[in-house]
Amino acid sequence: MIEQFLNSNAFLRLGVYHACHMGDMRLLSGWKQIAAYLKQGVRTIQRWEVLGLPIHRIRGGGQVVAFAEELDAWEQHAPVRYADLLVKCNASVDVLRGEVRVINAELRRIKAELRRKTQPK
Repeated sequence: MIEQFLNSNAFLRLGVYHACHMGDMRLLSGWKQIAAYLKQGVRTIQRWEVLGLPIHRIRGGGQVVAFAEELDAWEQHAPVRYADLLVKCNASVDVLRGEVRVINAELRRIKAELRRKTQPK
């Protein structure tokens, strides 16, 4: 299927045919191969496509291809790094909030115990 795509007019319309043959661009085929190249999960790569990751879809087959050089260039200027950092920061904040809740509960327990001990009998 990939070979058909490379020899098709659709590939020519992408504007990458000339570059592929002139610069020997590395073709990545399928979500798993693209994800492995970028050292990310498949779902992450699919999310990044919405943010502009240069993925080329093959009509009729539901397959995707990408060129390593295009991915490298996109990755250097990608806004998703900031989005990923934000997600990680939010996860850290959630963990810290949980820890604060545990500490506050322990503090309330200690205060209540101290009140009981200091109350006149």
